[in-house]
Amino acid sequence: MPIHTSWLTVHTHCLYFLANCSHSHTHSHCLVLYGYEPKSAYPYLTLKFGEVVHILEENGGWYRGFALQDKHTKGIFPASHISIKDCEVVNAG
Repeated sequence: MPIHTSWLTVHTHCLYFLANCSHSHTHSHCLVLYGYEPKSAYPYLTLKFGEVVHILEENGGWYRGFALQDKHTKGIFPASHISIKDCEVVNAG
């Protein structure tokens, strides 16, 4: 599911996202339904089909989070590529 936008539009959207995102008080995870390979690395997150991603923030049709397999790499990704699953975090810390 490709997204066709200009470089300037995408980077303007990223700056807006980072300035206006809201922090989630619930712990949500999502299952990646469609792979996402961004044209540039930061601030985007590459998504692989079937992986689980922890959502940190959301803004419009975009989320910021990290894959559970690589908790140190955080980035934004489109909501159209995932399915959100609410969860309860046990022994967080």
